[in-house]
Amino acid sequence: MRHKWIMTGVVLTCLLLLSSSALAVWITDGNAICTASGNQQYPAVVSDGLGGAIIAWHDMRAGHWDIYAQRVNGMGNNLWIADGIAICMAPGNQEYPGICSDGAGGAIITWYDHRGSDYDIYAQRVDASGNVLWTVNGVSVCTAPGNQGYPPWIYYKGYRIIVPDGSGGAIISWDDERAGHHDIYAQRVDALGNALWTTNGVAVCTAAGHQYSPVLIGDGSGGAIITWYSGWHSSSGTDIYAQRVNASGTPMWTTNGVAICTAPNYQCYPDIVSDGAGGAIMAWIDGRVGGYYEDNIYAQRINSSGTVVWIPNGIGIGTAPGDDGWPQLLPDGLGGAFIAWGDGRPGASGIYVQRVDAMGSPYWAANGVGLAPTTTHGQSNYGIVSNGVGGAILAWCQYPFGQSIHDVYAQRIDASGVLKWSVGGVVISAAPNLQVTNKSAGVVSDGSGGAVIAWWDNRSGSDYDIYALRIDQYGDIFAPGFALDIKPGSCPNPFNIKDKPNEGGNGKGQKDDYAIERKTGGVLPAAIVGSEDADVNDIDVSTILLEGISPLRSNYEDVTRPVENGGYCACTDEGPDGYLDLTLKFSRNELSEILGPLEHGVIVELMITFALMDGTPIEASDCIKIVGRRPEGPKIEEIEVVQLGNAVPNPFNPLTRIHYFVPDESVVTLEIFDTSGRLIVRLVDNERMIRGLHAVEWRGVDKHGRAVGSGVYYYRLKVGNETMSKKMVLLR
Repeated sequence: MRHKWIMTGVVLTCLLLLSSSALAVWITDGNAICTASGNQQYPAVVSDGLGGAIIAWHDMRAGHWDIYAQRVNGMGNNLWIADGIAICMAPGNQEYPGICSDGAGGAIITWYDHRGSDYDIYAQRVDASGNVLWTVNGVSVCTAPGNQGYPPWIYYKGYRIIVPDGSGGAIISWDDERAGHHDIYAQRVDALGNALWTTNGVAVCTAAGHQYSPVLIGDGSGGAIITWYSGWHSSSGTDIYAQRVNASGTPMWTTNGVAICTAPNYQCYPDIVSDGAGGAIMAWIDGRVGGYYEDNIYAQRINSSGTVVWIPNGIGIGTAPGDDGWPQLLPDGLGGAFIAWGDGRPGASGIYVQRVDAMGSPYWAANGVGLAPTTTHGQSNYGIVSNGVGGAILAWCQYPFGQSIHDVYAQRIDASGVLKWSVGGVVISAAPNLQVTNKSAGVVSDGSGGAVIAWWDNRSGSDYDIYALRIDQYGDIFAPGFALDIKPGSCPNPFNIKDKPNEGGNGKGQKDDYAIERKTGGVLPAAIVGSEDADVNDIDVSTILLEGISPLRSNYEDVTRPVENGGYCACTDEGPDGYLDLTLKFSRNELSEILGPLEHGVIVELMITFALMDGTPIEASDCIKIVGRRPEGPKIEEIEVVQLGNAVPNPFNPLTRIHYFVPDESVVTLEIFDTSGRLIVRLVDNERMIRGLHAVEWRGVDKHGRAVGSGVYYYRLKVGNETMSKKMVLLR
């Protein structure tokens, strides 16, 4: 079971209602998204907002490249027609799609299109049901003379070529040969597919020489910040530039862009993310020191006015010996960024990650943290996405040197640079032959601490297909849950544990005169929510437990309805929905004893577990608001000191949860000791954590994963220079 603790005032959400007939369908080595004849390659992925994804790719089933797409839900079911819907089947080749959300559960897809005499830019919008909404085979974004976005360049960009405009449309950027050399252009299309800027795009940079490989982010105001590299054929090398274009298509900074880096030799292939303040952080391959065979990774931040913030020509991110390449960036949510790159340092090559703050200072050790340094395998095509709690998930393909076998791996890294999953990463797919990921285009957050990863796959041995897999926050294959509504009709669901004076107290309100009333009496109602897709008759009632408590009684009736407002549903008082629900009653007394003492105003997520008639285990959760201690006590958001909560439950078997409060961003360690003072396990290992309530589970195992015996154990929390400890009891 998995739990979390949330600050007062935050409405905790419950799991989205899911079909019992569609449960647990993600499978080892991934689910087939498209296995049509011919090759399918280069999947680009965007979240569908409900734990699944919309995936676009280019497809050879008709004998030339077309663009297809499929939506896979959070359970791993393909929702559109088998092998995907046709986005564009125009004559000639359509290749290398990019994709972004349309803000309404669908997506906007762009690609490089050769239906004419040269490559042009087209786009199409598809809704959540798989209906294409614009002109058949797409609207033209740019059909100017010459090539736009000549395909070989797209592979190196990580597909950050299209971003939402915040109003249901998108902004697209490309390199453009209309003048006989490569320039940078951009266009904005609205939700109806209308081009909003100059026909065939606005000029972002038309400086002398060549400009290549634009990538962009939204500026938060309907415009975009675009970065690229210039001067490929210049004797002085190449440099990094950037420009901001507002919502009307007007360049806001220096004509032809602000110089980000003009160091000696060449700088190329930048990536970019928002700094959260209207500006951007970008990183690039940099040959200022060793030239072509000794590339490093450098980075720079630019503010919303076009002023570079860090030292001239950027800070060194990866400068160890060896050849580095292809940075991929992720904002850290605090004004800084995670930067991942491929590192060729001798004896320890592989993918490395560094986190920098808003001032460009690294959080971690110099030259970053290696995901799986190796001398026997290559690692490439890495992508990085947020895990939703201050860290990141990375996916990549890995191959033994000298062999044509590629597998897909993933790893989670926390805000302190600690790797959280298996050494070397977890295997996403080890199917036969080649599985190839697609940089950041091939991985997307699932909104629940995990990720959906897509790749092209040669397991059939005949051609490439598209596969995908969803993993959870632990690196496991995602397993689903039913929705749960505790006390239907109330949000947040209350479960008040009131104070009362101690008998014999002085009655003047001193703290010693109060005790938490644990014997609340009564029952707590709950409902496992049914719908058109979820049949509560499939549930084996004898297996139901709420935090380990069996229901006092159960019944089948229609009492509640789910709220579908994104990847999760909130508590609801909207009333019945016409579908059968399984209503339950649990003892409040038993629940009070299991929860133990709780801080004033805490909202806690309770977990219910059960199984279907076929034995499939299911988890679901919902919130209840617990009011304990004195009503006039401090609220969580007002606390300014370190707090170590009680282990819940205590005594426990098989697991307990320890919650703690960090008042400021701090380095945290949480350890378990036995009564002799021997360290059993370190649950939190020197991790940097942001302000707020945090929780961690202990399953009664030591640092080697071996079960420990019954007895008294102590857990010790260290936050900065403060240390505190409490005890708990394990009963086997």
